[in-house]
Amino acid sequence: NSWIGSFFNVATLFKRLDNEGTYLREIHSDQSVKMLLAIINETLEKNEEACNAVRTKYETFSYLWLTDLNAHFTAFLADAQYT
Repeated sequence: NSWIGSFFNVATLFKRLDNEGTYLREIHSDQSVKMLLAIINETLEKNEEACNAVRTKYETFSYLWLTDLNAHFTAFLADAQYT
């Protein structure tokens, strides 16, 4: 959400002409901004669910990237039978 915060930061760059302060309160209370934030959050949640679905398909193969190859090879050499 930090990139969304950077968009809100733009509202603090312009000083109000009618009184002291910035336009941040107006940006936060704008209905179209709220709707777009809701769409962004909904899309992020759907993407997270899709990513988790893909991840679960590959979890059975996680030993391929979680195994310490040097330790595994050392154990293999220790158990190997030389002829």
